[in-house]
Amino acid sequence: MLNYLFIQELFKNILQYSKTIRGRFIISPRYGGEINTDNLEQIIQELATDKIIKEYPLALLLPPKTDIEYIRQGSWESYQMILFFLTPSYYTSATKVHNTKWPNKSTSTSRHSIIMDWYDMKRAALDFLRVLDRLSTLTTEQPTYRLVKGPLYIDPISLQGVDRVSGVKLGFNMQVWTGCELEDYDEIDLTKISIPKDVKHPVHEL
Repeated sequence: MLNYLFIQELFKNILQYSKTIRGRFIISPRYGGEINTDNLEQIIQELATDKIIKEYPLALLLPPKTDIEYIRQGSWESYQMILFFLTPSYYTSATKVHNTKWPNKSTSTSRHSIIMDWYDMKRAALDFLRVLDRLSTLTTEQPTYRLVKGPLYIDPISLQGVDRVSGVKLGFNMQVWTGCELEDYDEIDLTKISIPKDVKHPVHEL
């Protein structure tokens, strides 16, 4: 059955070719709480399947909510996706040595505004979504996933967490095909399971 691991590998495989994100992708089991900690570097290293250093920009996926309409036969599972595309404002990285983005040499400050961070991350987010959609149509066999027609939303965010990151929050829906085979049970055992009958609540004083 295709599920969370499929989504993780799919998104990671796409983002490794992003000129902006460069493969820096993690899934956030803490619903984005990692952004607000001072040990994000350690958390990223623990979560990532490959060794990754604390660099930006990066993409972060929140735990996706799943809706399943029918489970008796193979069907589509609907996922509500929320991704953050993040970069530190005014600096090129969040490491101990900060290099100023697009520096103004006369004032030693950055000319790269937060609005520019919004633009850069929105561009990366939309291009990711376009590639995700195009890849879903390349196969002539049973598709493994598809984007759901409908609204998507992009919300700008600014100066979040200890790294003061800005960027966008991307929300969209997609579906993943699931088979109908049992994995946690053997088919032969179904004949051994009894269905309770005439189960009554005993009468007693309250």
